[in-house]
Amino acid sequence: MQGRYKNLGIPRNKRIYYMKHKYISHILLILIGLVFAVANINCSAALDNSVVINNAAAATIYLNIFGKNIAVKPSETVTIRQVPKGTYSYETMYEKPPIAEKAESQGKTTGTVIMGPGTRIQFFFASRLDVIVQNGVSQTTYIVSVTISSSDKNSVTGT
Repeated sequence: MQGRYKNLGIPRNKRIYYMKHKYISHILLILIGLVFAVANINCSAALDNSVVINNAAAATIYLNIFGKNIAVKPSETVTIRQVPKGTYSYETMYEKPPIAEKAESQGKTTGTVIMGPGTRIQFFFASRLDVIVQNGVSQTTYIVSVTISSSDKNSVTGT
């Protein structure tokens, strides 16, 4: 140990004091680095919000959300990234195929979504045709259903 501090010109009685403060400064630098790393992780999660709209229905779906009317054609998926945190209302509209006489919807076609840090919400649209034959006359109904999933509990409300 003597040879290590011999060239530093530190008196023998102050060598222990020097060693203690040297290691304390290293520990402080490591702690400051960890704080910045954790803060950086939290900041990046705030911008990771996304909404995915997947249309497996037979006709175009329109989702009115974020002050925009987003058209999603059949078999298409639209992803909206970096959605700011907040509460947003949405409403679903859809085209009726010419073959159908009437149209209905099922699921949460209107409501609100709450975007917290790191929230991912997916709207999945599907459709089917119901044919009812009564007294030899058939009536075709186009039914659109929406399923919404979220990475956060209680982030979607609607009817």
